[in-house]
Amino acid sequence: MNRFRKPGRDGEYNFWQPATDLMTGLVFILMLLVALLGLYLLYTPSLFDAMEPSTEALAEEEQGDILETGGVGELEGDGVDEEEGDDDGEGEDNEEGDDDGNGDGHDDGGDGYGPGDDGVKSAVLAELIDGETGRIVKAENVEFELYESNGTLQILNTYYPEKISYRTFATTSEGIFYLPEKIWKGTYYFRGLTAPDGYDPANNQYFEIAELYDWPAPFLVQIPVFPSKNVIRIQVTDAQNGTGVGDGVFEVIAAEDIRTLDGTVRFGRGQTVERITCDSSGYGESGELYLGNYILRQDRIPPYYAGIEEEAQAVVERKTDTEPGLCEIGTEKTRIRVCLSDELFPEQMVEGAGFLVTKEGDPTLKETMYTDSQGAFVLTDLDKNAVYHIVQKTAPGNYRADETDHRITVEDNGRIDGQPQTTLELSNRMLRVAIGAVDAVLGSGIPDVALDLYDSGDHLLFSWETSGNELLFTDLKEGSYYVVKNRDPEKRYDLQVTDSKEIQTLHISVITWMSAAAVAGAAAGLALLILLIVFLVKTAVKWRRKDAAALKQAEQEDRE
Repeated sequence: MNRFRKPGRDGEYNFWQPATDLMTGLVFILMLLVALLGLYLLYTPSLFDAMEPSTEALAEEEQGDILETGGVGELEGDGVDEEEGDDDGEGEDNEEGDDDGNGDGHDDGGDGYGPGDDGVKSAVLAELIDGETGRIVKAENVEFELYESNGTLQILNTYYPEKISYRTFATTSEGIFYLPEKIWKGTYYFRGLTAPDGYDPANNQYFEIAELYDWPAPFLVQIPVFPSKNVIRIQVTDAQNGTGVGDGVFEVIAAEDIRTLDGTVRFGRGQTVERITCDSSGYGESGELYLGNYILRQDRIPPYYAGIEEEAQAVVERKTDTEPGLCEIGTEKTRIRVCLSDELFPEQMVEGAGFLVTKEGDPTLKETMYTDSQGAFVLTDLDKNAVYHIVQKTAPGNYRADETDHRITVEDNGRIDGQPQTTLELSNRMLRVAIGAVDAVLGSGIPDVALDLYDSGDHLLFSWETSGNELLFTDLKEGSYYVVKNRDPEKRYDLQVTDSKEIQTLHISVITWMSAAAVAGAAAGLALLILLIVFLVKTAVKWRRKDAAALKQAEQEDRE
């Protein structure tokens, strides 16, 4: 009996029935899962509110240029904390807690807003703007804190991929930042912690959330910051004695384009932006200026002072607890210095010479100045656009005054030939005549020789006996003179004095026993020299003859 039979029409086995049943069950299970998922999504709408938009999602929104969210700053905590947050997946922490114990910093009763309400939180975008121009200040990493109007610090969170809490929020390179999560209706303010370069820290900026603002069109808070400013302080002093010099005015000129981070050129290079007027002590101060480099150029010159041609540099820097640095500017009085020296000996200064000083167009100015022990005097308190005349009127001793009219012009800037002072180098001449007796042969001075000096009218001017040195006369005028030796009118020596700065010398020759001895000695020496020469010549001739005879004898012997 065959235990196995082919299936037939009677009692045949259907292989497709189990497969059909399995597929039917799978389809039923899939439909059930889809239905459950739909019910889940339908009854949990707050799930989407708990999902914060990513940087990529924000970039696809209508704002187009939304960058990464704010919140770069101090982290309050990290990691997933399942016990924090609120019912809809968002939450705000603070440092004081709240009345309803949900950790969001708000009391949810009474006003209809709170964690239990859907769609009442708003997204916030903050941007820095220049408080003067209203333009965005593109400064990165400018930090702020967020407070409720009651002074409660707000700590906001992000939840993906892990929870991170933020106490501070920093701007991007575009000068903006987003709060990392939406905040409840209410009044808040941003408190600035740092400031952009060239700006002062922002004041507390209050704002109120009263309506719903979502991420595509967040609530915009503009935080104005104002450019930092400071003053330029100057002190003008006399370069010689250090005292203050008042009544000057300086122009303040931009040394470069003065820009702020909003892109505004506040002052163009070379632009005059301020004028500083100095008080009687020489101190001056500008108004408040934008930070940058400036030039100080003198515009009004104090009386009796020369203009300052070199421009001073000044830097306006951010205010601190101390006063800005003082820019010290030295100035010089207009001066004419007159120096008088001996014409022959320039190192010898002439004291006591008198000069008359006058000014063209001012007949009242006639001042007499005298040289001091250094042979000089200085003229100050000189007017600008004036011409002064300096003429020597008197000379001390036997000097001859130089009565040349020296004309000096003071320009409108108080300078003389481009300089704050000039020196007039003058000299006086003295006629110097030296008379003395000298040895006729040796040329040395001879003492005890009687000499008499006469002028051309035969008037005896001076008698003296020589001491071996020349006698210097400085009181002789140009003309003819003569000197008599030893009271002998036959021994007369003429002298012509001319107008010359050089010493004019007259030497009276005298023959003495020393000169005679010198002559005799010279003659004897000369005779000895001649005898020596004759002797040497004779000796040389004798030796030559002797050598010639010896040579002749030697030749004769050779022939034999």
